[in-house]
Amino acid sequence: MLREMRSFEVLRRAGLSGHEAVIYLSLLIKGDMPARKICEETGIPYSKVYVNLSKLERDGWVSRIRGRPVIYRARPVEEVAELIVERARRLAEEIERTVSSDIEEMRMRIATTSRISFSYSRNEALRAIKSLIKEAKKEVLILLSHEDEDLLSSIAPARARMRILTTRKNMEILKRRVPDADFKEISVLLPLSMMIFDNSSLLMIFGVGTGPYALEVRDRDLVATAREYMEMSWRSSELQSP
Repeated sequence: MLREMRSFEVLRRAGLSGHEAVIYLSLLIKGDMPARKICEETGIPYSKVYVNLSKLERDGWVSRIRGRPVIYRARPVEEVAELIVERARRLAEEIERTVSSDIEEMRMRIATTSRISFSYSRNEALRAIKSLIKEAKKEVLILLSHEDEDLLSSIAPARARMRILTTRKNMEILKRRVPDADFKEISVLLPLSMMIFDNSSLLMIFGVGTGPYALEVRDRDLVATAREYMEMSWRSSELQSP
């Protein structure tokens, strides 16, 4: 009869086994009982009654009253409900804390050690540029060969230091968009543009042909090589006042 109650199914969803739910309901309905009496009332084998009572007691569903024999008492439903809510809250906090920490750690590993590259379409690349500039914390280093209005529009002020090596035409536009950046005029035009974010990510922009518009590389060796080239170009270019 107890297994036909709606409460039985609710208790099962709360994590109780069938035997545990029957024992808890029996104690609620018929009051305090020793293990032998619970066995008689529920039909659950005596050895299993003890095993299930131990788990119910450990999880806070029942308590024991000292004596001979030991008497078991169901904790009030209100107390058990509060206990379940508190455990759920702690579990939710642990999930948020642990998963967030693990995801951040994996992102850092990818950013510093991965040799995986990500290709972008034109619109994806422009969105990526805005996002990477916004997220940069230390420095954004840009070598911009393309004279492209949409590409220029994607470059916005950053909280990180920004150095831009580009054409004179681009420079006139960008000085109005990012007045705090350092500028130098590019001496040799390349068939691509490059952007380095915090020495961890390199975005190479092709902008022509049928292949990907841009390629993002998160590899320390490749980023370091590109940075070395860009630093050499920076040193060899004419300094332009902001």
